[in-house]
Amino acid sequence: ARAGEEWRAACRTEGAAREEAQLRIDRQMVEVRGHMQELKLMSEHRDEDLAQRLKAAAEALSVEDQARRDLEVYAQRSLDDLRRTVAAEAAERQDLAVQVGGRLETLEEMVQDENACREDLERRVSKELLDARAALNEERCIREGNESRLEQQVSGGPLLQQEALHRENKARDEAIAAVQSNMHRALQAETVAREEGRR
Repeated sequence: ARAGEEWRAACRTEGAAREEAQLRIDRQMVEVRGHMQELKLMSEHRDEDLAQRLKAAAEALSVEDQARRDLEVYAQRSLDDLRRTVAAEAAERQDLAVQVGGRLETLEEMVQDENACREDLERRVSKELLDARAALNEERCIREGNESRLEQQVSGGPLLQQEALHRENKARDEAIAAVQSNMHRALQAETVAREEGRR
């Protein structure tokens, strides 16, 4: 009977130890499940944070890529505008050079024409002056002859003297009128030549 009690006691002790072990195992399982749940939450949180970071990085890369494309488009447009501006300035400079060249040629032609007109005018004026000098010399000779005849014809009376003086004055007036007419024509010719040269 004692052996049976010992056996029963041993069975109770073993059952108690088994229950205690089961309790410990259950507690450990609960702790393990808690740790696993915590690890799962941490992993999900880390995955979510990583996904958000990746999404933000992708958006930043997209924005940067769009900004780079916009900058390339702007740079290309600016370059095209600069090329058009340079081409327009070059064409304008070429047109201006052609215009200046044409004006210089016209000015040279005008100067040449004016020089030719001036030289021709100088020749004509010189000829007119020579003719005027010749007319004055002729008039002086006539006057001297008239004076000589007047001296010889003093005894002829006042009427002959007045006629001689009249002829002398008439000859002098005609000579002066011829000189003035020649000078007037020369001045008119010079004026016309200058106007034609300006045109």
